[in-house]
Amino acid sequence: MSANQLKSGDLVVRMASISETQTLQQHSDEWARRVGEEASVRVPTYGVIVHSIRTHSIDMDQFTENRDEILHENRPFIPRAEIKYIGWQIRPHRNPVQDNNEMWLLCSGAPIPGLSIEEGARRTQEVRSVPPVPPQGRKYNPLHHAPLPKNADENVRKYGNPTVLQRFHDNASLGIIGVGPQQRNLSERVANILGAYRRFSPVCNNKYSIDGLSNKEFNAKTSTQQRDILSKRTARSETWGSLEDIHNTVHGIVGNGGHMGQIEASAFDPIFWLHHCNIDRLFALWQGLREDPQNKDTWVTDQNASWTFMRQDLEKPDSDSTPLYPFKYIDPRDRSLKWYTSAQTHNIEDFNYTYEELSGLQSLSLAARRSKLIPIIGALYPQPGDDVSASFANVETAGARMLPQAKMIQTFAQEPIVATASQALEVVAALPEPQVLLQESLQPEKPFLRDLADKDHKFLDWIVNVKGEKHALDGKYAVYLFLGPVQEDDVELWPISPHFVGLFAPFGQSATTGCGKCQQAQREQVEVTGQIPLTVALTERYIAQLIPDLSVNTIVPYLQKNLHWRVAVDHQALDDRSQVPGLTVFVVSNEVTATQPTDELPIFADEVVIHAQATTNLDGTGRGNGTGLAVGEEGTERTTSS
Repeated sequence: MSANQLKSGDLVVRMASISETQTLQQHSDEWARRVGEEASVRVPTYGVIVHSIRTHSIDMDQFTENRDEILHENRPFIPRAEIKYIGWQIRPHRNPVQDNNEMWLLCSGAPIPGLSIEEGARRTQEVRSVPPVPPQGRKYNPLHHAPLPKNADENVRKYGNPTVLQRFHDNASLGIIGVGPQQRNLSERVANILGAYRRFSPVCNNKYSIDGLSNKEFNAKTSTQQRDILSKRTARSETWGSLEDIHNTVHGIVGNGGHMGQIEASAFDPIFWLHHCNIDRLFALWQGLREDPQNKDTWVTDQNASWTFMRQDLEKPDSDSTPLYPFKYIDPRDRSLKWYTSAQTHNIEDFNYTYEELSGLQSLSLAARRSKLIPIIGALYPQPGDDVSASFANVETAGARMLPQAKMIQTFAQEPIVATASQALEVVAALPEPQVLLQESLQPEKPFLRDLADKDHKFLDWIVNVKGEKHALDGKYAVYLFLGPVQEDDVELWPISPHFVGLFAPFGQSATTGCGKCQQAQREQVEVTGQIPLTVALTERYIAQLIPDLSVNTIVPYLQKNLHWRVAVDHQALDDRSQVPGLTVFVVSNEVTATQPTDELPIFADEVVIHAQATTNLDGTGRGNGTGLAVGEEGTERTTSS
């Protein structure tokens, strides 16, 4: 980026080098005038680029005119939006350091050409100042020196005085055992995505479809056409989970009523950036394991245009050659500006970054990448199949990570105590040390994990599939899954119930959203899907000797009695779960072959088996106010996408 580019406004959206940053600082007044005052530059916020948040929609009658105008002027933009002008204003001149390091974010209406800096600053509706950077390039951050706790006293509530700094110092006497059910379940979801999903499309897309059709498109077909479509479908093992599902769930868990739970405000929470980097990392790991130039399904496949971003030809589907507006690069061959496409984004190292697990692997063949990544991923995201393999190899620590939870579940099953969050804390506090638990589990009469598999090392993986309308109830609903009675009235305590397994959150928007894409999805009643794995939770119950195996004859009756789901809307329990449009919950099993973890990830069969009996009442209706898939509905639109 040269000084001439800055002065002319021919800016490229990309990471800046140190020298480029210095150039920007030297010509910051030009940048301020160009972006903050002149009406020919429109710059979207990060939220606009990532989440397609818009202030209001463009008049579609003028769509072509707006599109051509934006493309001609090389503006950064998001389509179907009239984005407010956002620019930087410089403080009245005091000294170069302050001028270069203290900028004000102007979030006013359309700027007036020729408006002075001073008048622009006066009219600023919302000002946030950036403190000057010390000459040494470093500044003191008290957070770097604050002792951060591992836990806090149980009487500390989530809400405190927001105007008072509060720190909770470590109380080692409380201790912690392992990680919570939700963290374990998220790790299990990641392991399933990395291990079972071999196609790009379901990994990155959680939109429910019937043979590629939305509900609206499917319902527009004739009854004969609908029957023909449904008769050809199969229940694939890799269609209901996705990285988008994991992404949404983390937003819901971390947000919990705060910034991360609201799309418009989520970027104000610092963890937002770590979260999105981690989603990028997880996709890069999947890419390292699966992307094959000889298999087109392992990369971007053609999809119907979905208004995620602007395109020049609205009739053509999105593909790996679709321009990724507003991101441009300089073609080294002729120094011209060109739009990036997905075809140019295969290798993250081309963008001068990587992740520890992938460093130096991008240029290797698929087989070479897999040989290096498989043991790393097996250690990061262990699967039940890894524990089964370890048990076959007589490894004493096989399944040790599940012992604390198994012991707690066993305690609640054997003693007359109510399974509440407060009781769970007492049970956890009384648990013996992990080494003692391990020794107890090695007694001859205790179950061995290898007995969960047959002689060919095959066993059943159990999953709950969930779908619901994305923007229903203002997108604020969440589905909580339990293996045991729900004995908490306080929704806030559901995630730490000893019977809690996992969560489904759609991360939708309200009817008043300015997001044009979301408004269209609301009109079309778009549904999204998610998966909550059960195998780790069931294996813990096997270790606790509550179930003898993972067979269909054992698990289906167990789930009929013990599988429960509850719905909360904005932290209030919803009595009638059928109030969530399209909500469907059902159970599937998938045959998995345990492998040597250092050589290969567990192998998942292509097809799953639907067990509607687990979600059907005795009278034949669906459990959970009719939201459970009932026997006889397996072949309807309520089952699985192809």
